Amino acid sequence: AQQRCEGCDNLFGEYYCGVCHLFDRDKKQYHCAECGICRIGPKEDFFHCSKCNLCLNLSLQGKHTCIENVSRQDCPICLEDIHTSRVGAHVLPCGHLLHRTCYEDLLKEGYRCPLCMHSALDMTRYWHQLDDEVAQTPMPTEYQNMRVE
Repeated sequence: AQQRCEGCDNLFGEYYCGVCHLFDRDKKQYHCAECGICRIGPKEDFFHCSKCNLCLNLSLQGKHTCIENVSRQDCPICLEDIHTSRVGAHVLPCGHLLHRTCYEDLLKEGYRCPLCMHSALDMTRYWHQLDDEVAQTPMPTEYQNMRVE
């Protein structure tokens, strides 16, 4: 397999990987030797975390929770492979991975990681809002100065 036909010089794909034998339109793909597959890039925007065994966006470098070989697990929502999926993965604050589409569906029903039950969102602002509402709600008269023995 190669990018061009030897006979007519026809181009089979703007992108060609000689390792994966992948032909595609140019989506700024790159082959990650550590992952063993081609990824949609650009490569400059990603780094490979050797503990997670996954290419992650540079914005997560030093800021994500590592889980060993997390990408080699199936998505806990749809039970399909995450590592070779063409659907992008979403890294939860706890370090677990979900397909991006599964993450969006999860948020319609709740906000917890289906594996460890930690919050899939930063709830700090919401907790402050609840604290403010409680602080602004007056205590009913019959419960003021009440003591429990």
